[in-house]
Amino acid sequence: MREKLNTLPVSELRKIAEEKGIEKIYTYRKAQLIDLLCGIFEKEEAKKEENQVIQKEKPAVSKEASAISSPAPSSSDSSVRASYAPSFQSARPPKNI
Repeated sequence: MREKLNTLPVSELRKIAEEKGIEKIYTYRKAQLIDLLCGIFEKEEAKKEENQVIQKEKPAVSKEASAISSPAPSSSDSSVRASYAPSFQSARPPKNI
């Protein structure tokens, strides 16, 4: 990375430094900007690697587990009401004697 930064003009290094949030970029010389940017890039790379390790450690959620955690159907759904409602259609009224 340092080699690539060495090939850039100071104006480009200042633009990159400004994008990375470095303040007072005009007070630094080219070598100082390169040192600062290399430090920032190294920290960013370390964070990326750390995030990749964390993602690898997390178990993948199976379809069964996601079905268990899915919300219950809403009560306004007519198919749900029909399946849970008692069936009055099969019950016969009492005979009058």
